[in-house]
Amino acid sequence: MSAKRIFLLDASSYVFRAYHAINYLTNSKGFPTNAIFGFINMTKKLIEEFNPEYFVAVFDPGGPSFRNDIYELYKANRGEAPEDISLQFPKIIEYLEARGVRVISMDNYEADDVIGSLAKQFGTKHEITILSGDKDFTQLIDKNINMMDTMRDRTVSSKEVVKKYGLNPNQMIDFFSLVGDSIDNIPGIKGIGPKTAQDLLVKYKTLNGIYKNLNKIEKPRIRDLLLDFREEAQLSKELVTIKTDLKIPLKLEDFRIGDPNLIELNLLFSELEFDSFLEEDREPAPKKSSNYRSIITKKEFKELLINLKKTTFLSLDLETTSPNPVEAEIVGISFCYDAGSAFYIPVKHEEETKQLSLDYVLDSLKPILQDQKIKKIGQNIKYEVIVLSKYDIELSGIFFDTMIAAHLLDSSLQSYSLDNLSRRFLDYKMITYKEVTTIDKETIPFAGVRIDKATEYSCEDADITFKLFELFRKKLEEADLLTTYQKHEVPFVLVLAGMEKTGVNINTKKLKALSKEFEKFIKDTENKIYQLIGEEFNINSPQQLREILFAKLKLKPFKKTRKGKFSTDSESIQNIMDQHDVLKEILSFRFYSKLKSTYLDAIPELINSRTGRIHTSYNQVGTATGRLSSSNPNLQNIPIRTLEGKRIRESFISGNKDSIILSADYSQIELRLLAHFSQDSAM
Repeated sequence: MSAKRIFLLDASSYVFRAYHAINYLTNSKGFPTNAIFGFINMTKKLIEEFNPEYFVAVFDPGGPSFRNDIYELYKANRGEAPEDISLQFPKIIEYLEARGVRVISMDNYEADDVIGSLAKQFGTKHEITILSGDKDFTQLIDKNINMMDTMRDRTVSSKEVVKKYGLNPNQMIDFFSLVGDSIDNIPGIKGIGPKTAQDLLVKYKTLNGIYKNLNKIEKPRIRDLLLDFREEAQLSKELVTIKTDLKIPLKLEDFRIGDPNLIELNLLFSELEFDSFLEEDREPAPKKSSNYRSIITKKEFKELLINLKKTTFLSLDLETTSPNPVEAEIVGISFCYDAGSAFYIPVKHEEETKQLSLDYVLDSLKPILQDQKIKKIGQNIKYEVIVLSKYDIELSGIFFDTMIAAHLLDSSLQSYSLDNLSRRFLDYKMITYKEVTTIDKETIPFAGVRIDKATEYSCEDADITFKLFELFRKKLEEADLLTTYQKHEVPFVLVLAGMEKTGVNINTKKLKALSKEFEKFIKDTENKIYQLIGEEFNINSPQQLREILFAKLKLKPFKKTRKGKFSTDSESIQNIMDQHDVLKEILSFRFYSKLKSTYLDAIPELINSRTGRIHTSYNQVGTATGRLSSSNPNLQNIPIRTLEGKRIRESFISGNKDSIILSADYSQIELRLLAHFSQDSAM
């Protein structure tokens, strides 16, 4: 058998790293999911990058190990694991097993011991990669065994061990015996640090060699420490030594990754509310049994009009040329007034099939679309409001927006797209836009989609929206939120639509003048940096800047990046500002360069050529708190606290001389609301 590569995952350490990487995350029921989410992301990335054939995840058993019998205080300084991380371990194991990954743990032994034994058992014939950032594993490394820290994108072989510690891997047990480990509460010899331990082992090779040559050690203090703490050194050696002789009755084929169990994965992802994972691993959608029809002839269209005029609730969906409603042109329209049935009217598809003209269709639909008595339903219906207004149609009778209703019911969802709402609440996977607009890996406009495919796609949108409306309306009633929804949330749709249509007026001359001013300042600052350093380099290159600051100028770094390199981010530079005058200039260069590229140069490019204004999208469901967010472009993140930011904001002007832009804000609104709801007289 040819040599294979086996990946051994130090799974428990990965869980803790994921837990600390993501501060807070729960599903709608309050179950903690941050460690699970991070762990799945980490392992998915690993599997996608390396496509391992043999992969095993090794966990600690969750209780004490034999090391606690040897030394009662082993890891005594750690305390109990937080309850919210303990709850997540079973779900992580459930994920791995559903993903086809072998999971192993052994009572009384740590994951390190299981990994060490597997590495030695299979390392004679196969290549072993230990997935961990734990330095203890350096003792296992040899020509067939290496360690990979995926968080820092670093692989450790024998060469790297020698480079970092000045010792061979087979000396690392004795090294750790001398220096101890404060994290695991391993005593070592107090007073002997890494440099002294390295020097001793370079000279005397092993711990036993050191003690055999005590009389040759010149420094009395070191000799006395070795004598006084000999028992601690031997105890530490016993504690740091990873077992490699455990009998684990497994064969190579037991480590082969199996096929994912899509049903179990999707049940788990649904429970945890991991929508993005569900989308990737979902099984193909079942064959449609719904009644979806294309409306091609005038006779079919007139029959549809008769039924539309008689309906009470009407779900509609526009297919257009652009996601930007101000620029979008209508390609087709779909309607649904009875769950399971829907109709699509193509008007601008490129295929030769004769279609009804857009003008004729809109003229005929206008009385229905503007009829207040026919209650309109949509998913992000603000989009339809804006697009139809361009055709002189004022969409009236707006009754329900499923996206906003979902947010009111649960503001913690990761996504409020129609696809995600359908999966979560209807357990149904929809056809994606990408599926219908991709041919031979090439993206086509929606107008290029065949009418039969467009009908299935667009009718499904209108149909699912109608089904969600029926479901969400009941849920809002049960939660006593329907009145609030219809009184406050739905009318706000028209307010935001009006704001988006109006757009924001920009003084482009002021922006251009500012851009030139900033450009000169940036150039002057750049030259000043070169003079202070004594050479030219790419200031925007972290690698070149790192070389200048820490190799040439010998500055003391503040921190390292995840990959173990000295950081040159703004926080790091601010914390070492007193070390050199050039650091202030570098921060100034970055600050003005970002303002210029992000705002002064970018904003004019976003101005609509037809209206001469910027039309951002205001998102009613953009935040969990209910605050509005802004996108395409985001006009809410323009700096306000600095003088330069205020000067940029001055380029946003009123639409005419008779108007002004008024800024207003509630003072201490949260405290006022708290006082109101609590009825606390002291507040």
